Amino acid sequence: MGLSGPDGCVRTPIPVPPAPSVTAATPVSPTRFPRSQPRQPTFPGPCVVNRHYLRRALGRVPAKQRTALVLRYYLDLDDSRIGELMGCSRATVRSHIHRGLQSLRGAISE
Repeated sequence: MGLSGPDGCVRTPIPVPPAPSVTAATPVSPTRFPRSQPRQPTFPGPCVVNRHYLRRALGRVPAKQRTALVLRYYLDLDDSRIGELMGCSRATVRSHIHRGLQSLRGAISE
């Protein structure tokens, strides 16, 4: 039969299965769960440093040449689209890009 509780209700014990052993835990190997992405370095690498110097050098290039360079090499636009955006001909865009690259090379070598 059951046990009588302090409130007069009959209590029936419920069998509980034994807990699993925690001493026999299997260690997880690092190859079992590979990282989804490689670990990033904690120091600024050469790409970050080069990007910093390139941005500083781009700041020394005249505005129209810098605009043409950014539209061409960062946004990957063609000469005719750059000409539409800047309000000039394709030949002028090519001239701005050529002179801008020369200015950029000079600013980097300083």
